[in-house]
Formats: sequence, structure tokens, C-alpha cells
Amino acid sequence: MKGSDAVGLVGEMLSIVGVVCGLPLLLYGLLRRSLDGPRIPTEIVIIQGQRGARARWFADGDFHERTLRPWERVHLHGQEVRTAFISNRDPSRMRLEPRSALTSVCLTLGTVLAAMGVLGFAASIIPMVTGSRLPGPTHVIARERSSSSLLIVRRKGQRRCACPYMIPP
Repeated sequence: MKGSDAVGLVGEMLSIVGVVCGLPLLLYGLLRRSLDGPRIPTEIVIIQGQRGARARWFADGDFHERTLRPWERVHLHGQEVRTAFISNRDPSRMRLEPRSALTSVCLTLGTVLAAMGVLGFAASIIPMVTGSRLPGPTHVIARERSSSSLLIVRRKGQRRCACPYMIPP
């Protein structure tokens, strides 16, 4: 096996893994992003209360308020005013990041795996372009009978080689 054949086999495996894993992840991330809709950056005010920190903001002609989740409080670091991202479809939905972490991970992994699949497919074409292929049918120059009933085949430019085929009687 030549080096280009090995590159072709590895490329085929990478293209299969990239397509089977990457495209579903990429499609799922794109679906989540489209269902979530666009987000508008808005200034929010953090108010410390008895039940915990609450966020208030003005959007779509109305004031909105909600309690901050524990993992959101960690990102505040004692700030009273911060930029948050409000859903364009539903102004009462607020997030501190422009996109959810799951959507970002799905889009990133899907893009990397799909790109790996495309590069693997390109690498699997190398043996075809370079002319490397599996050996074709043997051109028999002479047939001889050996003592072990093997067919002795001579190929062009080669010495005798024994093939495990019975010589017809």
C-alpha cells in the first residue's frame, strides 16, 4: 500500500465521522439559534433584595423584572448596571450572554466536524488523482503446472508467482 492509499483511507474515515457527527450538530445549533431569535443589547439594573438579586430593564415600552439565577450572579461581580441581551420576540426574556452556551458549543463542534469531513473527503480523492489504485486483473503470460497443483502465473515484468488456484484438468 502506497502512502497516497493510506491518506485516502484515513480521509474516508474522517469524512464519514465528520458527516455523521458534524452535520447533525451543526443543524441542531442552527435550529436553536433560529428558534431563539435575535437579541437586542439593553442596559439592566441589578437590585439586591431579600430574596436575592433581581434584574430590571425597560423594553418595548414597559418595565420588566426577574430574579437572577445563581450562575448569573457569579458573573455580576457587584455591578449595579450591566448590558444584557433581550429577546426581540419576547422582551421579558433576558440573558447575560448574546447566545446560550449549548447553542455555541453545537455550532462550534458542528462546524469543526463538518470541516473535518470536507477535508477528509478531499484527502480521500488523492489516490484517484495521483493514479494510485488497487492492482487490477493479472495478465497471464504463461501457465505452468507445479508439484503442489498451484497455478504458476507470470505477470509482465515479474518473476514466477504461485497463486492458490487449481489448474483445470
